[in-house]
Amino acid sequence: MSDPGAAAPRKLTRRSSGELVADHLRREIFAGRLAPGDRIPQEEVATALGVSRIPVREALVILENEGRVRMEHHRGGFVLPMDADSVSDNAEIFGMVYGLVARRAAERRTPELDAKLAALAEQLAEATAPGDIWRLAEAYLDTVMEIGTAPRLARVLRRMRTLAVDNLFEVVPDTLEITRTGTIALIEAIRAGDAAGAEAEQMDMQRRSADLVVEAFRERGILGPEDGERP
Repeated sequence: MSDPGAAAPRKLTRRSSGELVADHLRREIFAGRLAPGDRIPQEEVATALGVSRIPVREALVILENEGRVRMEHHRGGFVLPMDADSVSDNAEIFGMVYGLVARRAAERRTPELDAKLAALAEQLAEATAPGDIWRLAEAYLDTVMEIGTAPRLARVLRRMRTLAVDNLFEVVPDTLEITRTGTIALIEAIRAGDAAGAEAEQMDMQRRSADLVVEAFRERGILGPEDGERP
């Protein structure tokens, strides 16, 4: 698990939780520092993050439910290989769901929404730091969900966002520009009232990002063999 070139683990300054530990472990898996077949060292993870083993065990349950980890009795959790189809399918689902949100926002736009989106687009056009672009992309989602979804659906969508890595740019930096320009294009379509165009822009952004993720994961040896290569 140790890698001289890897950034030092960030201490969890908030109250420990399984979700926070799970997010850290996703990063380790996606970066290739925890490879397929590796046993996740619970004690080492707990020490590195400054938490007890309880949230680490909770994190393993979360990751097992996501299909990223296999739990074995008395042996702990082992990293499962991913495949290109699962990455693409995940992106497709997010594209469809958030594409619908974008469509609804374009259909229900208001002067207030237009002003908020115009300000976000202007900031995105000038943003260069990954953290700023991520924050603005998240602000875009929060803004369109206010008008593009019912309150109950908005809660479900916010829960879905926790299944993604909280900063994809750290995992696959090449997605930075796709997210920046894609979000600007989404905003332009919504402000123009182009519901179909907004939906299409969301799907295109998800697919292009997924292609880069698959390429990066394949280079890191994270993906399992293609269907045609399986014994």
